[in-house]
Amino acid sequence: MIFRLAETSDIPQLINLRIDYLKEDFGNLSDKEEKEIVNQLEGFLRENLNRSLYVFVCEDDKNIVSCVFLQKNEVPANHEYLNGKYGTIMNVYTIPSYRRRGIAQTLLEMAVEKARKENLSALNLKASPMGYPLYKKIGFVDDCLRCKPMVYKL
Repeated sequence: MIFRLAETSDIPQLINLRIDYLKEDFGNLSDKEEKEIVNQLEGFLRENLNRSLYVFVCEDDKNIVSCVFLQKNEVPANHEYLNGKYGTIMNVYTIPSYRRRGIAQTLLEMAVEKARKENLSALNLKASPMGYPLYKKIGFVDDCLRCKPMVYKL
């Protein structure tokens, strides 16, 4: 197995893994939703891959079997992000037949190391019940226990 940073030639496989992740985590997508997501991902990945988005992959026999996305973000400096730079970890996904082999942990550790090199102040993520123990194991902590996550959908 090869662990590496994704390249533009990987975009079709990354899109498929993202769709698989979304279906597994959130349930089936309608044909319309899937088409819109695929269309957005194609342009987003081409524009941002290895610029503001780093995707770490595990490849086995030329097939990507696991991935971790690291999105760089910048906001005005504050007490959490002293330099205003932080990362968001997302789309931590391993195809089912490759799970429980330490692949996601290796990819997450690669993402953490990249975040250090990029001088990010912190990494955040939303942990699924399945991923929570892994994130705790490598050093993520529960964030802002006094805060309640909220969203305003437009």
